Amino acid sequence: MTKRTLHTKITAAVCCLLLAAGMIFSGTISVYALETGSGVLTEVRYEVNVEANKQEIFHYLTNNMGLNSAAACGVMANIERECDFDPTAVGGGGRSYGLCQWTDSRQTGLKNYCSSHGYDYRTINGQMHFLEYELSDSYYSHILKYLRSVSNTAQGAYDAGYYWCYHFEQPGDYPNVSVTRGNLAKNEYWPVFGRTTTPAFQYGDVDGDGTVSVLDALMVLKQVVGSASLSQQQIKAGDVDGQGGIGVSDALLILKRVVNGQTRFPVE
Repeated sequence: MTKRTLHTKITAAVCCLLLAAGMIFSGTISVYALETGSGVLTEVRYEVNVEANKQEIFHYLTNNMGLNSAAACGVMANIERECDFDPTAVGGGGRSYGLCQWTDSRQTGLKNYCSSHGYDYRTINGQMHFLEYELSDSYYSHILKYLRSVSNTAQGAYDAGYYWCYHFEQPGDYPNVSVTRGNLAKNEYWPVFGRTTTPAFQYGDVDGDGTVSVLDALMVLKQVVGSASLSQQQIKAGDVDGQGGIGVSDALLILKRVVNGQTRFPVE
């Protein structure tokens, strides 16, 4: 790979990330740089990525809402069945919307809450903030209390998935569907997300999944444009240039590590 190609890939990726940070989806960035007779041809593609959305939701549930991994697995199993992790999903003949397929007055509540708090109701960030707000309401507070009580085990993941479906989502035939979703949380999500300890802190790992990736750069830029609200720990992880706070330069440094494997950030 030539230096010119590398520079073009990084520059194009930053531009694409800036665009993606303001978009309504979370996804992956694919950048292709080809050497041609007349120079470098760069093709940038943006695709919705279910895995990226899973990571963002898991991080919010565990870091912002304080749930353990098992409880988060239970919620995520339900989100999969409601919308397949698409925050813009529409169902119920147009009556249902978003991660939890909010309907009627609850959908209106989502839009009004996000509007009054400066969030985009079409984004994971906006919807997760609303979900946290909704669970703090006395009508749903027993659900949040239960989720915080489940054991951080495979059985806890089942219990959380079952309880969330039975008491929060309540789809058709929910007594039986709750069993299915509990098993999904236990058998599919717990093996992937289940853990009793948090990965060790490392600079660049903004989402806390134990690796430095393009998704971390995207989270930094979402914070820059105001479409995310990172915790102080996340901001510390994203401040890889050591200048205090986070900005586009931090995202660029994270991308450089992903693209060319640089081993140290300036802050280290």
